[in-house]
Amino acid sequence: MPGGDAEGTPGDLRERARTALEAAWVDVGYTAPNTETYPWMWLWDSCFHSLVWLALDEPGRALRELTTALSTVDEAGYVPHMGYQLDPDHHGDLWGRRGASSITQPPMYGHAVAELVRAGTEVTPVVVERAEAGLRFLIERRTREPDSGLITVVHPWETGCDDSPRWDGLCPGGSFEGDRWRTHKNALVGSIERDRLGAPIANPEFAVASVGFNALVAFNARELAEVADAPDLSAAADDL
Repeated sequence: MPGGDAEGTPGDLRERARTALEAAWVDVGYTAPNTETYPWMWLWDSCFHSLVWLALDEPGRALRELTTALSTVDEAGYVPHMGYQLDPDHHGDLWGRRGASSITQPPMYGHAVAELVRAGTEVTPVVVERAEAGLRFLIERRTREPDSGLITVVHPWETGCDDSPRWDGLCPGGSFEGDRWRTHKNALVGSIERDRLGAPIANPEFAVASVGFNALVAFNARELAEVADAPDLSAAADDL
């Protein structure tokens, strides 16, 4: 960088990034966002970690992280936003299931798969199939907002903007207060409607169709379609 010192050179930054990710690596196959506060696997975090591992010339670790991120996909194609590989019973009472959460996150796995393929990494068919299933679940099975046709989210955690001011009007009392909002977010898990397989499809207590979430669904569908021979996904992205 202009005006920077040796500690800010690209090579140094690469090594600092490598050191940070290696320190947070969990042997079951993912990089913890924070080994103390957030030791579990988060879906879109791991998709971005996969891209960083790829940039650090670690395609094997990149593929392993993405494989782990998609390993909890269910029969409906729903991909949970958290995996509890270290303790499958942790937060089980909150989610009503064992080993993973009952909501999702922006599906950055479409982009991650595409970037690995473009870099010459041999992505296993099962990873591509799981990524495609995850996107099809959101496009085909998740409830749509009737006027706009946008895909709905069932919880603020699905957007990646957990405590954004955009939710202040949905906070009990009509204004943000930390403890009250935290309690309400936990309560919103209980009002999620699920299909016969248990996948989250709607939440009448959180009627939100996030433009940002929909933009990321469309982007990832188009990315995956480019490398997975799925032209209907590209068409669905155009429609969305």
